[in-house]
Amino acid sequence: MDYFTKYYIDTIIHHYADFKGRASRSAFWFFMLFDIIISVIMATVDGLIGEIAGIYFFGSIYVLATFLPTFAIAARRMHDIGHSGWWAFMLLVVPCLLTPVPLLAENIIGFMILFIPIGIIFVIGIITFIVLAVLDSDESGNQYGPNPGESGRAAAVA
Repeated sequence: MDYFTKYYIDTIIHHYADFKGRASRSAFWFFMLFDIIISVIMATVDGLIGEIAGIYFFGSIYVLATFLPTFAIAARRMHDIGHSGWWAFMLLVVPCLLTPVPLLAENIIGFMILFIPIGIIFVIGIITFIVLAVLDSDESGNQYGPNPGESGRAAAVA
C-alpha cells in the first residue's frame, strides 16, 4: 500500500470525523504533507481558471471538504501524546476565528491595536501545535487507546 492511500485516502474515507483514538506521528505528518500538496494544486487550478473565467472555488471547496478530517487527525495526534483533542481546537481554530476581529476597528491605530495581539496569539498557537505534533507517541496505551505504532512494531519484530 502506498503512502498516499495509507495515510491520506484512508483518513478521508475511514476517519473523516473520527475524534476518538490516536494518530501516530507519521500518519499525521503524511496526511498534512498530502493535504498541503493538494491545496497547492487546487490553488494553482483556481489561479489558472480564475484568470480565464473569474471562478475561484476549487480551493474553497477542498478546504471545506477536508476541514473535519484535518481537525480530527490533529485531535487524534494530540491524543497520541496524551493531551486532549481540545488542544488542537484551541491552538488551530480559535486564532482563525479571531482573525476577523481587527476588521471591527474604525481606524488604522485601532486595527493595529487589535491585529498585533491576535497575530501574536496565532503564531504562538501554530508554533505550540507544531512542537506538540512532533513529540513522540506515548509508548504504552493511554486514556485514548493503545499506541497506534504497536501493531506495526510487533509485526516487524515477529
